[in-house]
Amino acid sequence: MACRCGTHPSTFTKWKLGWLDPSDIVTAPAYTASTFTLHALELLQPPPPGRVTAVRIPSTISQRYFLVEARLRIDPYDRPTSGISSGIPGEGVVIYEIDEAVWPVQLRTPTALSVGPELYQFGRAT
Repeated sequence: MACRCGTHPSTFTKWKLGWLDPSDIVTAPAYTASTFTLHALELLQPPPPGRVTAVRIPSTISQRYFLVEARLRIDPYDRPTSGISSGIPGEGVVIYEIDEAVWPVQLRTPTALSVGPELYQFGRAT
């Protein structure tokens, strides 16, 4: 408990602990282009109208899906802060692969994707 590695838990962790309302995580329609405005996980929740905390992208494999969230270095836990946290590696959009039959979750974007109007298809700009 005394390590300097604390950051905000992922959307998945906060959701499973009951810290996020499941309605703030939207499921993207299968095989349909969709646009969502992410509300960074570190910001006050719930998100304001027109924003979502995360986007769930279904997989063809049961119990497996991708979870997309935005991260910011706006507080002592997510920016490097002496004695508190080593912070997150960078700001932007990250994608986790979730398989609820296997733990832990897998980060699929070791480097956060840039924030902006770009379109992404599982981590590749299109």
